[in-house]
Amino acid sequence: MKKRTARTVALIMALVMICVMLAACSAGAQEAVSNVDIGGKTPGQVLLDAIWKLVELAIAVAGALLTYFVKTTAVPFIENVVVPWLKEKRLYARVKQGVQFVEQMAKNGKLQELLGCPVDGDGKKKYLIKLLQRCGIEVTEEVDAMIESAVYEMNQAAKKAAKEALDGLLMKPADGEEETTE
Repeated sequence: MKKRTARTVALIMALVMICVMLAACSAGAQEAVSNVDIGGKTPGQVLLDAIWKLVELAIAVAGALLTYFVKTTAVPFIENVVVPWLKEKRLYARVKQGVQFVEQMAKNGKLQELLGCPVDGDGKKKYLIKLLQRCGIEVTEEVDAMIESAVYEMNQAAKKAAKEALDGLLMKPADGEEETTE
């Protein structure tokens, strides 16, 4: 109901602005035509004044239409699409950073010391969830999927790095051998 009311108010404001500008323009045009004594202005100057009033009217109408467009289209788009997207991007970055933090702690043995038991994938995930909750992040199914995605991404990067390192070692000639090119 709020969006509909806001659109209606914006449309009414735009129409009122258009009516006011039309009234001002018609009053100026009527004044220019009704006065027999045009104050020493030539007919060309009177025509230029009328054209200028029409330009002012066109600018006012364009401003009213732009205002209506911004209130009815741009603002809702920003509120409904852009802001949630930015929040999600920031949330994923925080989850990814948390996954990297927990993994680094596990590699250093600090996580095992902290928890007092051997740490497997499930233990790391439970610790990360507690950590995220302490940071004020509600762990929903979506956040759980982000955790899984960040772990998968990290594992894929590690596999790629290992493969590149292995390929580099296999392609490198042994000491004393010459590299042959065909």
